[in-house]
Amino acid sequence: MKLKSFGGLSLILWLFVSPVFAQTTYPANDVATPRSGYYAFTNAKIYKDAKTILNSATLIIKQGKIEAVGVNLPIPKDAIVIDCKGKSIYPSFIDIYSDYGMSQVQPSMTTYRSPSQMLSNTKGPYSWNQVLKMGKMPTSLYRMAIF
Repeated sequence: MKLKSFGGLSLILWLFVSPVFAQTTYPANDVATPRSGYYAFTNAKIYKDAKTILNSATLIIKQGKIEAVGVNLPIPKDAIVIDCKGKSIYPSFIDIYSDYGMSQVQPSMTTYRSPSQMLSNTKGPYSWNQVLKMGKMPTSLYRMAIF
């Protein structure tokens, strides 16, 4: 009887412990995959901020962190060099709804209400939606296939 209970206990323990040693089969839920070593992006047009642009510049990254940005930087000998000639590098986390670095918008005296269109520009029968073509038969637009 002790052997059966020991076997059952070891089976339960094995079921709970085995996933700890299992291989990960799904990608990491992260911004990027972890990289080691140096990466050097050379000959790029680099935008540091809204007013500073570096032409033919180099960006050096070590283990996912920016090490240096500039022109004529020494490239580490073990770096993976990526030539970015004709390409641009922008700062990350660009917020498309941000107004950072933009000139102030001047308010205008226009109204956002437009007059109603009482008459249609469409010739022939029409609907309130001018995209709908009431005078056309959809079957006439396609060739009939004979089977």
